[in-house]
Amino acid sequence: MRLICISVNYENSKLADRAGLWEDEKELRLMLDGGPLSEIVPIHTCNRTELYGIIPEGREFPSDSIPSCADILTGKDVVEHLLRVLLGLESMACGESFVVSQVKKEYDRYSPLCGRILNRLFQRSFNLAGILRTEYHPGRAPSIPWLMAQAIKDHPAWPSLRIALIGAGDMGTETAKVLKAMGLSFSISNRTEKTGKSLAEETGADWLPWERWKDLTETSDVLIFATSSPEPLLSEIDGENRPWIIDMGAIPQVEVPGLKRISVDELRDRTLEILDDYRRDLGKLEEETEEAAQALWADLITVRTDTYRRLAMMRVGHIVDERAARTAQKIGVSEEILRQMAWSVAKGILSPVLEMNGPHSSRIWRALSEEEIS
Repeated sequence: MRLICISVNYENSKLADRAGLWEDEKELRLMLDGGPLSEIVPIHTCNRTELYGIIPEGREFPSDSIPSCADILTGKDVVEHLLRVLLGLESMACGESFVVSQVKKEYDRYSPLCGRILNRLFQRSFNLAGILRTEYHPGRAPSIPWLMAQAIKDHPAWPSLRIALIGAGDMGTETAKVLKAMGLSFSISNRTEKTGKSLAEETGADWLPWERWKDLTETSDVLIFATSSPEPLLSEIDGENRPWIIDMGAIPQVEVPGLKRISVDELRDRTLEILDDYRRDLGKLEEETEEAAQALWADLITVRTDTYRRLAMMRVGHIVDERAARTAQKIGVSEEILRQMAWSVAKGILSPVLEMNGPHSSRIWRALSEEEIS
């Protein structure tokens, strides 16, 4: 068994490279049904698309199924990486907490494709990440919406901006809270009226029905797109107004030539500059995360060892029963007495490995569970 993570993220790819990757559930099931994996969990966030999987012995993940830009991690490195993702340490907005809800949603969505190992990995990682964040995070966690909001400070009309927020999902909700905290006035439009109106009331924003959102292109200095539309929402603008576009869509939401457009891809260099000091404050959290990953990896190995141990002992039990019955028939001695004697011998032979834990004992139990014992 090998634990693997294939990571396509903001550091090695563009949004377009990640669009649609590992989203088709039928294709994912084909990876399980006679394919290279026995368990699988794809994760899609605004920063990354990743595939976590278990490769059984004797199988290989086909190289032509791995994007050329991807990073590939295995074993303990996967565990540490997942913890770092949940703590925001791998995010563009380093240290952010919004990623946790995104990963949890993906795990819940794809949990039917999980098995014992990945379920334990994700459940324990959620718990550990929560403890680590509480104990060692310096606070003041940034987010992608917060970084986007810093970008609009360069607008010539700052701070007297007319801002429109298109979309009231998770990203839109976070953006609205950031804008409110900055003391900015803004309007909200959302496809689902109940959700959009509720967010507008919560943040003190103006509400505009979805059918009229394009009216905002004529009156706004900045349009912020935070929807999950599979295709661009805006391809042309009537009139002379040329608003700035903040595009947080995984798929570009705006394709209008001549507009100033800031996307998630274009935040990378700015992020390094803004968060340089903040990253240094995360040093203790990174140290503790590495230690926690080692402990969780050891825990996963123990789970695997326990499984092989049970299989091996079942095989020993079958052999003991078979030999005891055969011998009793030959020499006329009590089968139960022979069975007890055989178990004593078997446990004596296995006693050294029964007291072991770790990767070496896992390999021994696996060999005992898979090979014929004669």
